[in-house]
Amino acid sequence: MRAIAITGVVVAAFVGLMYARFSGDGVPAPEATATPRPAAASSPTASSPTPAGTPADALQGVASLEIGAALEFPRDVVLMIETGCWQCDGPASGFARVYLDPSGVIREETIFSPEKLDLGPRLVTTDEGVLERQPFITGFAAQPDGSEVTVSVCVKETCGSGGLDAWSADSEVALFRSTDGGVTWEDFGKIEEGGYVIGSLGDGAVLVALYSANLAPASYRRFPGLDPVARPQTGALSAPLVLTDGTIVWPDRSHLRRADGSAILNLPFGGGPHQIEAVFQGPRAQIAVTWLANLPEQPRLISRFDSDGTHVETHELPDFFRFGAWPDARLFGNANFSNDQPQVKPPDESDGYLPAVLEGETIRPLAGPFLENPLGTERNHIVAVQHGPFARVVKTDGTCVNVRAGPLASAKVLDCAAEGVLLRLIKAADAQSTDASWLHVATPSGIEGWASSKYLEH
Repeated sequence: MRAIAITGVVVAAFVGLMYARFSGDGVPAPEATATPRPAAASSPTASSPTPAGTPADALQGVASLEIGAALEFPRDVVLMIETGCWQCDGPASGFARVYLDPSGVIREETIFSPEKLDLGPRLVTTDEGVLERQPFITGFAAQPDGSEVTVSVCVKETCGSGGLDAWSADSEVALFRSTDGGVTWEDFGKIEEGGYVIGSLGDGAVLVALYSANLAPASYRRFPGLDPVARPQTGALSAPLVLTDGTIVWPDRSHLRRADGSAILNLPFGGGPHQIEAVFQGPRAQIAVTWLANLPEQPRLISRFDSDGTHVETHELPDFFRFGAWPDARLFGNANFSNDQPQVKPPDESDGYLPAVLEGETIRPLAGPFLENPLGTERNHIVAVQHGPFARVVKTDGTCVNVRAGPLASAKVLDCAAEGVLLRLIKAADAQSTDASWLHVATPSGIEGWASSKYLEH
């Protein structure tokens, strides 16, 4: 099956979080209203394109991706997922990590929720007076390997711009960051304005969208500091995206633009405008984009490009596909699967929307907890993928285990990994001290060193 060459498209990346210890399960879902499952309306653009002028045979030779049988949950992989009610417009309720433990049992652990931070009530001014409400997540950004995650939480008033939660004066957003896979979190600061995190800029800063009035356009700023970011002066632009290298880019209906207005990538087939649904950057800075072509049947396509914009391949998607993480040849995300497909038997409650893996020309749902309740009824958006094998920090009495420069108790301490952190296992020590054996490990933030196996489960 051959794929047709085209030029153009995009990438996005998520980022980093904060510090406040916890672990556990079962975050209550926020109040929300029912809505349909994802479709073209989830695009960052305002409306569907109007077919016009594109050759009717433009898709000739484009192969369709196939739906494959469900995959067993992969070993030595940790999925970081966004939780929350499914088929609703409610905010994320939190984040969880899902993985196989050393005995082969799937573990599902909540790593973030506003409740775990014990932030107290969110005070909201209404016609009936000041009411107490729960803080809620407004946005997040995660590095694809989960090494850094940042979450924004509305802690005062409503923080919105209409829709989910109308904006109100005196709104306040608190930011939290984690650099150890979501086990511990730190206070990253507050913004006395409603808004949300968009992406990591790679230098310790994040891009945020802020609202200064009800239904007003967002302003985009770097945090900390709240310096405004430059934006192109041309085209009908969607909200900016952040690439994994920290570059801010601006999609319009057929292009991805730099701040100076020049196009990084252009969508193909001519005749536009097309509709960009989502973009993502993967290994070796390759770029993938899902988009709706400006054709009468509005096919949903996925295109992949090298870092210089050279087209690699384009395929037609059988249904909606949401990017999550692209760690290797596999692209992790979420996809719609029909209940009548014999390869897949999703739970009725999921409406066929499941975590999935795209590899080659096949999309396959992930089996295990996502085909069963209770996760079968959750949102389950994949936001990051950590690769093992892993050693879990245990038996520290709620403290941490030292990661040292060598396999000796006298070696310099490089870091201290908290209880519950999953360290990537490199190899066992070549030598042993008199009181402990050692494992060569790497922390989620990439620090390599040696840790006592007495405090590691693997």
